[in-house]
Amino acid sequence: MASRAVTNRLLGDRAGYGAVIVSIMVAYAISSTVEGATAHGLVLVVQLVTVWLTFTVSGSPHARRITGWAILACVLAAVVLGASNLEDVRLTIALQVLNVLLYLLAPFVIVRDLMRRNVVDTQTLYGSIAAFLLIGMMYAFVYAIVANVQTTPFFSEDAPVSISDLLYFSFVTLTTTGYGDLVPAGEPGRTLAVSETLIGQFFLVIAVAKVVSAWTRHPKDPQDGGAQ
Repeated sequence: MASRAVTNRLLGDRAGYGAVIVSIMVAYAISSTVEGATAHGLVLVVQLVTVWLTFTVSGSPHARRITGWAILACVLAAVVLGASNLEDVRLTIALQVLNVLLYLLAPFVIVRDLMRRNVVDTQTLYGSIAAFLLIGMMYAFVYAIVANVQTTPFFSEDAPVSISDLLYFSFVTLTTTGYGDLVPAGEPGRTLAVSETLIGQFFLVIAVAKVVSAWTRHPKDPQDGGAQ
């Protein structure tokens, strides 16, 4: 895995999925604080870096190659839409669809890599957390598409919807925190929220919890060089 070796040299041997988590956090921060066309460009760049890191760390050259062509096609489509005299909302939706595609494929690649591992180590734990965070990011942009497409307000408060609100709502829903300050006004928002809650709980119970349990029973990371 030459690409994985290159990544380890650039980021450090123990970075791996930890670097993916940091990249996701940067994408969240930019998405929730920067507005306008600049935000779309910055978010897209960070997402491309996140996906590249995910595929490189997981050692999936075929998925990286196929997704690279898909990303190129989506970017070209977005450029064409931007060069056309189309409404800004249509360009925004196109970029949000690209966001969803990027964050939809990455968790599957991570889970596939984790299932192939023979040991449960720190990277397995980081990979599970990264996949969980990517699911939350993906749903936020799915909500954004719905909010831009439907004619009725997405939230019952009938207030303008920002990507910051949608990211907050997505992770509150994914973790079943449920503060109740933001509530979907109708369909398909309610159904999507229920599906995110179920997926989040299944992922926590089946994946993350089992990884944490196995890791705490065998906490020694093979990269540490074994018992001293």
